[in-house]
Amino acid sequence: MRAVPRRAPGRGQPPPALCLGFWSATLTALCAVGFTLAFGYHAATAPVAGEWQGMEAFTATFSAWRMALVLVPSLVLAPAFVTMLACVHSVAPEEVRAWSRVGLALAIIYAVVACVNYTVQLVVVRGNLLGPEAGALGLLVMGNPRSLFWGLAILCYNFFMGPAAAFAAETLGGGPLPALIRRLFTVNAAASVAGGIVYFVTLDHLHPAGLVSTAVWCIVLPLASGLLAAHFRRLAAA
Repeated sequence: MRAVPRRAPGRGQPPPALCLGFWSATLTALCAVGFTLAFGYHAATAPVAGEWQGMEAFTATFSAWRMALVLVPSLVLAPAFVTMLACVHSVAPEEVRAWSRVGLALAIIYAVVACVNYTVQLVVVRGNLLGPEAGALGLLVMGNPRSLFWGLAILCYNFFMGPAAAFAAETLGGGPLPALIRRLFTVNAAASVAGGIVYFVTLDHLHPAGLVSTAVWCIVLPLASGLLAAHFRRLAAA
C-alpha cells in the first residue's frame, strides 16, 4: 500500500493536500454548523411555517436577510466539501483510489446542482420577490416544499453529497480515528438516501423519516468533517 504523503527530508512544510485538506474540512464543518444554526433560527422566526400557503403569504413575510442566513453557508459549503474530498483522493493509496474517485465525482455533481440552486434563490428569487414579479415564483421559492428548489436540494444532498463522503472515506486507512470517520460518513449517507427516498415517494417535507435524516446530517456531517480535519492535521504533523 502506498504511504500517505509526508514531509520531505529537510523540509518543514507538509504536502499541500494535507494543509488544504485540513482547512477545507474545517470550513466544511463550520459551514454545516452555520447552516444548522441559521436553519433553526429560520424555522423559529419565519412567520409562515409548515404547509405552503401560497405566494401571497410568502411574499408578505419574505426577508432577504433570513434567506441569506440559510443560503450563504450552504453556497460556501459546496466548494469546501469538494475540496475536502479532492484532498482525501490526493492522499489515498493508489489501490483504493477507485472509492475516492467515485466520491469526488458525486461531490462535484452535488456542488454544481447546489450552487445553481442557491444562486437562483439568492439572485432570481430574491430579486423578483423584491420587485413586481413575485407572483410567478411559486415553483421556484424555497418556502414551497414542492418547488424546484426542494427537488434539487433533496437530489444533491441526499443522493450525491452523503454517498460521496462515504465513498471517499473508504480510503482513509486504518486506525481508530479513520474508522470512526468512516462510520460517521456511512451513517450520514444511509440516513440521507433513506430520507431522500421517503421525500420522493411521499412528497411530504415533514415526514418523520425526512426530519430524522435532516437531524442526522446536522449532527454527523460537521462532526465527521471536524474529525477529518483533525486527521489531516495529524498526518501533516507526522
